[in-house]
Amino acid sequence: QIYVGDLKTIDDDNRQLQESIEQIRTNYILSLENQLKRLPQDFHEHSRILTDGHIQRYASKSRARRFFNESEEFKRRIVFVSSNEKWQTERLNALQKIERSVHNELIKLNRQIQSCLKYVEKEKQAHQKSMDIVDDLQVQLEQKHVERSKTEFEIQTLKEELQLMYQAKEFLDEEHETIIAAETEANEYLLSSLNESIVNIREDF
Repeated sequence: QIYVGDLKTIDDDNRQLQESIEQIRTNYILSLENQLKRLPQDFHEHSRILTDGHIQRYASKSRARRFFNESEEFKRRIVFVSSNEKWQTERLNALQKIERSVHNELIKLNRQIQSCLKYVEKEKQAHQKSMDIVDDLQVQLEQKHVERSKTEFEIQTLKEELQLMYQAKEFLDEEHETIIAAETEANEYLLSSLNESIVNIREDF
């Protein structure tokens, strides 16, 4: 009767452990799927996802310690059961199989966490690289804007200087025409005076 009670307890513990493992695995897979869906949406959430990954990792380590303690308890029960009748051998093998399955599941979960963390770190580096490129382009754009403003100012200055040169040329042309007109008028006056003097001289003789 004691053995039957112990076996029933082992069966109950085994069933609870299997349900716990399946629930943990389902929850973890759902959590990973949700995180992977969110990764491409926004680079700025990577830090939070990385933190969540660390939390999941620590939680997995905590579960691993709990599973290890439960595994040690199973080992003690296996030793107890193995000391009984031979028909318990099959149950012992089943418990050992569960133990290996739990261990393999923990290894798989740890690998998935490591893969997720590596992916997040890679995305963070890509995001930082993109931000550096954007910053460089922004600096180049500002430099181009400054150079363009400087060029526009120089062009405007040249236009104003050219306009002043045109105005000076027009003024000099007007002055030149005025001087030519004055010289022509003076020459005509001198020529007229000379002719008049010649006429007067001829009349005197």
